[in-house]
Amino acid sequence: MSCARATVTSVHQRRVEGAAASGAALEGEGFVCGMRASIYETIQFRI
Repeated sequence: MSCARATVTSVHQRRVEGAAASGAALEGEGFVCGMRASIYETIQFRI
């Protein structure tokens, strides 16, 4: 899973993958990508 792929997937799929990534590597890149995707998502809704 890469950050680029995470941004392409749907919101639900992103959350599922994010939860799985967090469980596998809480301090790893997966968690960071998940947070980043959520931040981008919030920004897009605000614009």
